[in-house]
Amino acid sequence: MVRVLVSLAALAALLMLPVAVQAQERPGDTWITLATQTIDPAARSARFDVSRTKGRSKAIRLAVRQGGVIVERAVVTYANGQVYYGDLERPVALRSGQSTTAFDLRHEERFVDTVDLAYRIEGRPAAPTQIEVQALQSQAGRLVERSVSTPTVAVGRPAATNGEGGRPYAAERAPAPAARRDEPVAAAPPPPPAKSRSITRSAPTPAGDAAPAKAAADDKPYVTVDVFFGTDRKQEPNRQKWERQLAAFGTQSGRKLTLGKAVVTVPKQGRRAGQITTNEWDLLVTRFSLRREDLARDFTIFSVDTLDQATFMAQVQRRQGLSQRYKNQAYVFVHGFNVSFDDALFRTAQMAFDVSFDGVPFVFSWPSIAGLSGYILDRTRAQTAAEYLRQFIEIIERESGITQIHLIAHSMGSDPLLRVLGSMSAETSARRPRFGEIILAAPDVTRETFEQVAGRIKPLGKGMTLYASSNDWALRVSRELLRGENPAGWVPAEGPLVISGIDTIDVSRASTDFFNLNHTTFAEREQMLKDLGGLLENGKRPPSDRLPAYKIVATPGGSYWRFEP
Repeated sequence: MVRVLVSLAALAALLMLPVAVQAQERPGDTWITLATQTIDPAARSARFDVSRTKGRSKAIRLAVRQGGVIVERAVVTYANGQVYYGDLERPVALRSGQSTTAFDLRHEERFVDTVDLAYRIEGRPAAPTQIEVQALQSQAGRLVERSVSTPTVAVGRPAATNGEGGRPYAAERAPAPAARRDEPVAAAPPPPPAKSRSITRSAPTPAGDAAPAKAAADDKPYVTVDVFFGTDRKQEPNRQKWERQLAAFGTQSGRKLTLGKAVVTVPKQGRRAGQITTNEWDLLVTRFSLRREDLARDFTIFSVDTLDQATFMAQVQRRQGLSQRYKNQAYVFVHGFNVSFDDALFRTAQMAFDVSFDGVPFVFSWPSIAGLSGYILDRTRAQTAAEYLRQFIEIIERESGITQIHLIAHSMGSDPLLRVLGSMSAETSARRPRFGEIILAAPDVTRETFEQVAGRIKPLGKGMTLYASSNDWALRVSRELLRGENPAGWVPAEGPLVISGIDTIDVSRASTDFFNLNHTTFAEREQMLKDLGGLLENGKRPPSDRLPAYKIVATPGGSYWRFEP
């Protein structure tokens, strides 16, 4: 109930925020022609490259110099990585001498790199159609020269967006054309987006060719992270984004394992380590967006593609070959309760980026219904997902060639992982796999279950770590639903679960953030991330050698570590 009230209060506060003041043309502002191009009637799309022009612009418009055209969509891509786009309520017909209204009119001035236009020309024009790209520039702005380092890019990637106030304009707002659509996903992503969110040009570095956790030395406000996924969610009709099809997965079980690869963008600045920033607000029972995606601020999903097993493994091996710091390493992350497919991709990418993990990040996404009301159903879904999780892990372990595979499970995701490891421990020694670190964060399984399986699965990994907390809201709910039985990740008054050979770390003091459920502490606190990175990189023990804030606590049943910032 408290959380509901907090959510409603937050919504009320948002609704009371003042509306942004729309920018206007000012005395001294002048419309300057940046480029003129004759467009092909059959092409239906055109790109105007103005990346070598001088001057910063406050707005853009299109003018017809000769002929006629029906404008369907347009996208303005800026040198700082922002992209302004939108959907026209209806196509706008322009004749010679006419122009659109201003696109993305702002107070600030920016260099424009490209303008992408989707259009149609009806009938047989008497003369070729010529289009001008015009920029509104102030007296000072038109004199500014571009820096030599400003890249000229013809390849699109997810990019920042946002118009001042988000107001539509008369003959503008439309994402870019589908140029280079024949390129594979693992190669350079296609040009600017098509709908809802945005897209940025990037330096000519393919999405699958850069170390996922390294921020490239360029002026893009984001980096891309490749995430390889396995899921038993039911596949839904593809969603269209940026003139391409993205595979979509809902909350139902598909009763089979589907493999694939996603590309996630992570903003370089403007967030705390561990924080996942999006344009959506989660108000307990629903999510909604107050603005368009901005790649300078938000995590976004650029692509999601399903792959057959051979193609999946070929791309995994390609990604593995680029690793340096975490060479021949990967982790498999299994998410917990109340997590959508997109959320699972975001969290996996966030961990890889924030710990500078340049190995291969995998995620297994089971069909959580992504709602607080679905706790009981989610528990059943997690348990039945164990069969497909085992298939996923075995494919990676047997075919990838990666020598060190770490396993990370959060919350309810610990249930299927423990079931898989328990069954693997029963294999003969010749067939029994050997993993790197086994990390269980706030595991939502009973203590009894954990104690029964822990002794059998410890030999499967180099080491095993249990992060536990006494202020985890979701685990408190679990405890009530389990009629007072403590989950393994819960820290009661007498202390956390301690088992010989397993490093138990009480991270209760890492957070007191009730609104965020306190349920992803292991990935939302900078020091926890530092510990996670050190654990994956070298497996250093005891935990206090990795993080001085861990203080050892001796008990009659054994020792554990407590986080004391």
